Amino acid sequence: MPCKCKKKVEETMKNENNIGPEDSCIICAQKHFLAAEGAIHEFGYEQSEKNHDFAIRELSLAIPHVQQDFPILAQQIRDIRHYVQYWQYDKIGTLWETVAHTINMEIRKTLFPAAKDNAPAKNSIPSIPSIPSKSIQSTIYVFSNVAYPEKNKIHPASGDMLVFLNKSASANYYLHDRVVRFAYHRSPKKDYGEVISGCINQYVFDEGNRGVGLPKEFIDRLKKAYDWNYEIEEGKVKSMTTGYMVVKWLEEKYPKHRIVLVNFGYEVNKSTYRCPWHNWKFEAEQLKSFEHLYLEEGKK
Repeated sequence: MPCKCKKKVEETMKNENNIGPEDSCIICAQKHFLAAEGAIHEFGYEQSEKNHDFAIRELSLAIPHVQQDFPILAQQIRDIRHYVQYWQYDKIGTLWETVAHTINMEIRKTLFPAAKDNAPAKNSIPSIPSIPSKSIQSTIYVFSNVAYPEKNKIHPASGDMLVFLNKSASANYYLHDRVVRFAYHRSPKKDYGEVISGCINQYVFDEGNRGVGLPKEFIDRLKKAYDWNYEIEEGKVKSMTTGYMVVKWLEEKYPKHRIVLVNFGYEVNKSTYRCPWHNWKFEAEQLKSFEHLYLEEGKK
């Protein structure tokens, strides 16, 4: 049975009948999520398995409505569903409040942009442990292609996003972690790496026209702002690195999230910052403002 709402306010007022159960819709996600939250916190619910089962069903219905446009939010709702299913309510912590606030903010931003000035102060919202108070959102870790020993893997929190690039040497360390994983390849060409299982595979340049590349308008804007005045080796083609384009895209797509770059930079011997056919000096300066994390490299 389709949810009866619309993505735009003006359309909702006219006709509420065409959003399917798996269509992206933040309003539908809110309805399902709040129904589940209300059932779980109803007085005396522990004596009724009906509330328990109802909450699991509603949380499951909320996930498809946000998994495409808000993957981190989808993962957080999925984590809550797992805790409810296994009667581990003590592990949910502030996730109920965090998800509800995130949904409200996305609705305000998408449907009621004029209301953003009246949004509640950030300090009034519980934050996820280990995330800076400037944001309630999770962390996005972007891994360079530099190889490092598995013993040096990081330990992401539930709800974090991991982003791997091209032939990522570290993706396999995280396939069993309950986090959202993306793999951004430069293009579908085999040279840039096979599809990585366990990850949502995306492309910078979608040469197969599968609708999973970065927007052409965004790439064009990057090209106009890029410094192309640099020396390259004979026979090489000037280009931006995959990492640079992906990081700038994530910055634009997730402006409220904390972004940490793993093994980017001068301190890393095999970093693409030193690649002679990219303007790595320009890119390093552009990415200097992000948080950087350096892990011990593998054997040279």
